[in-house]
Amino acid sequence: MHRAAAEKRAFIGIMGALTSLAAYGCCWQLRRYQESRHRWNKVLSELDSFTPTELAGYDAKYYPWLRENLYDWEYRLVKLTGYFKEERFFVRRAKDGRAGYSVFAPFVTAMDDFDLRKDTNANPTLEYGIMVDLGWVPKDHKGDIEMTTEPISPLVSIIKLKKS
Repeated sequence: MHRAAAEKRAFIGIMGALTSLAAYGCCWQLRRYQESRHRWNKVLSELDSFTPTELAGYDAKYYPWLRENLYDWEYRLVKLTGYFKEERFFVRRAKDGRAGYSVFAPFVTAMDDFDLRKDTNANPTLEYGIMVDLGWVPKDHKGDIEMTTEPISPLVSIIKLKKS
């Protein structure tokens, strides 16, 4: 009889531990869901109002997401004024089992003029900018990418920041 009571206490203890573990897992998942829902509600409200944060001047040179918390800028709409340089960078990436490239272009948002030497006429310009992901292209169509200064129309030039 003493053995049956010990087995019953062990069974109750194990079941209590499993129940506590399951309850903790449910609470953890609920917290993750609430955080995700909060982030997506923020994204959807910005998309509904479609009011991107405009960055110009000092902010276009020293981006606020470098000075502040990057997570506050995740999925935020940002409008930058500037121009694309006539350069493209191709990073080899496979997509759906097909060989291809991710295409990146430098986007200049601010410039500084400075003299390296006072005795020459050289007036180099220091450019500040970001790299913009223009998308993926199959390997066979790499030559179709134009090296023009504006690969994206100005109406679509609103850039979404995302953590990688």
